Amino acid sequence: MRRWGARAALLMGSLGMALGGAELAARSLWEVPSWHGGSLDAANSEAECTAPSPTRGWTAVPGTCGRDEDGALTELANDFLDEDAPTALLLGDSVTYNGGWVNEAIRSSGTRIWNHGMSGYDPCQEADLMRELPQLADADHLILQLTDNDLDGSPAAVPYEDGLRLHVGPTSAVDIPSWAMHSRLALFALTNWGLRRDRRAPALDKAACIQTVARTAEARGIPATIVHWPLLDAEPSRNEELLREIAAGSGAHVIDVRELLERSLPDPSTWRMRPNDKIHPSMETGNVVGEALGERLANP
Repeated sequence: MRRWGARAALLMGSLGMALGGAELAARSLWEVPSWHGGSLDAANSEAECTAPSPTRGWTAVPGTCGRDEDGALTELANDFLDEDAPTALLLGDSVTYNGGWVNEAIRSSGTRIWNHGMSGYDPCQEADLMRELPQLADADHLILQLTDNDLDGSPAAVPYEDGLRLHVGPTSAVDIPSWAMHSRLALFALTNWGLRRDRRAPALDKAACIQTVARTAEARGIPATIVHWPLLDAEPSRNEELLREIAAGSGAHVIDVRELLERSLPDPSTWRMRPNDKIHPSMETGNVVGEALGERLANP
């Protein structure tokens, strides 16, 4: 009898540890989602100036970290423009947030650019942000900056109908109904076993979000421009051609950064800000792209 009691105690202890582990894993999965291949905190370098967002994960706090009362980044070149200068609304990720190339585009075009770049954002987050911006109503041009890794498994979650679509990799996603969001154990079970029921490429959602931005510009009767940044390497990434096709199919004018760089800066070692950073451009790269965008803004 004691042997059975010991076995039962051991079984209950093991079950408790398993449930505790599932709870911990689900808590980790849900509370620290993956955005652009890293944690929310790692992707968002200006974290102290952000606030939670129910649809985007996080959003900028206006009036902090060099942002104005509408959340746009302060661009020095804007200060030298006339009040009646044409305007452009710019959406993008850390390439835009850290973008010296934006000031070059302002200087070369005479266009006031409202820069709403946000580190770690992808096209779905950018499209969601766009809908909230008051400057959308006054913009003469809409610009969307894309990076090849936008097609990877971020954002962690996209709202849909009565729940969330959780991306867990470059080819897998699972739809999670709202009731499951209140149970970390149910969430853990669904994300580990439910995703096999609905394998789909997150790129499909990203393409729809890119088209949303382009169609918004079309509906307002203003030009739309996509600035397609590749990973800054001599060899194209696995996403580059697919993103090029999606951008071309959106109906927006596309500035292909790789084509620009291969013409103007043939040595790929000069493209990067740092040798091991394939995302963020050098000053020379920024100048090339800024001039191309400036020409587009001046002659839409």
